[in-house]
Amino acid sequence: MYQPHCGLENVLMSWGHDEYMYRVMKFNNFALPKEVRAGGSGRGAGHPQPPPCHGPVPTCPHPPQAFYMVRFHSFYPWHAHGDYGHLCSEEDLRMLPWVKELNKFDLYTKQEELPEVQELRGYYQSLIDKYCPGQLCW
Repeated sequence: MYQPHCGLENVLMSWGHDEYMYRVMKFNNFALPKEVRAGGSGRGAGHPQPPPCHGPVPTCPHPPQAFYMVRFHSFYPWHAHGDYGHLCSEEDLRMLPWVKELNKFDLYTKQEELPEVQELRGYYQSLIDKYCPGQLCW
C-alpha cells in the first residue's frame, strides 16, 4: 500500500485532535516561538539545527517542528515504540526528537487537582495574543 520511506504525511491515519489542531494552526498562520534545539542539550549528530528566522520578533510563521509535534504527538507506535520506521522520510527522522520532547509534557503529566482557571487566564491569554492573535477560523 505504501512505498518505503514515503513519509508519515502520506500515511492514512485516523482523524483526531492532532490533525485537527495542526490544520487549525496552519490555516490561521500561527507564529510560534523559534527554537533551535530539542531537549535543551542540542540536536546531536544527524539532527541539523533548524534554519534561522528573520526579523525583529523571534517567531516563525510556520516553524516546522512546532507544527510537526502537534500533528504526530499521538502516534505512539512510531515515536514511543519504534514502529513504522520503514515509512519514515528523512524529514520524519529529523522531527522525531521534537515529537519526543513534546511527549514529555503530554500524556501522564496531568494533576488530579483542577487549577484555578482565573489565576492562569492572564498568562495563557498573553501567549494566545502573542502567537495566534485575532479571531481564529475553526
